[in-house]
Amino acid sequence: MKKPVTYILALATVLITACGGEKHQTETQTDNNNEAAKETIACFYSYNPANTTLKWEAFKTTNRVAVGGTFNTINVKTAIDSSSKIEEVIESIKFAIPTNTVNSNNEGRDEKIAKFFFGNMKGGDLIIGQVKELQGDDKQGKAVFYLTLNDVEKEVTFDYTIDDATVKMQGSINLEDFMATDAVNALNEQCYDLHKGEDGVSKLWPDVSLSFETTFNKYCH
Repeated sequence: MKKPVTYILALATVLITACGGEKHQTETQTDNNNEAAKETIACFYSYNPANTTLKWEAFKTTNRVAVGGTFNTINVKTAIDSSSKIEEVIESIKFAIPTNTVNSNNEGRDEKIAKFFFGNMKGGDLIIGQVKELQGDDKQGKAVFYLTLNDVEKEVTFDYTIDDATVKMQGSINLEDFMATDAVNALNEQCYDLHKGEDGVSKLWPDVSLSFETTFNKYCH
């Protein structure tokens, strides 16, 4: 009478053990598949001119009243079409800005800026630049540019942040560094009364703040 009971218990033990083994194998296989899936996902970034804005801000009067604007045209080329590292694409950027596309939402002022400010510079029809390097990581840091204005090339440094595929940069330039004091004075003469503050002093400051924002195309597969 004991043999059948012993046989049934042994058979049950084998079945339970076998089922447990299959479950473990299935879980292991699923984990491996998930890891393999993660490894195959890669994202690539490329520049998109439609998602780019550049803003400038100049200052007039002794109280530094801000006057802002942009350029309607910004020609950008990248030496790298796309990369899995957004920093590599940024570091390959070169740009040229036609100065006659300046836009301050005031047509009369734009004509004066183009004629008397950029018109008093050597090669004033274009602002030319390129990114030299990023000093930071894929989140934030410093962006070093080569910038050519008034036929003078200088290194300028902006702060940058990267949020997923969106890049923002902020900084300022001093026009005296580009030997452009004559251009500043020429524009101030044309806008003499408009650049007066409460103290009656007409002034156009030589520093200009700049901000740049662009959202790269992002493809993941």
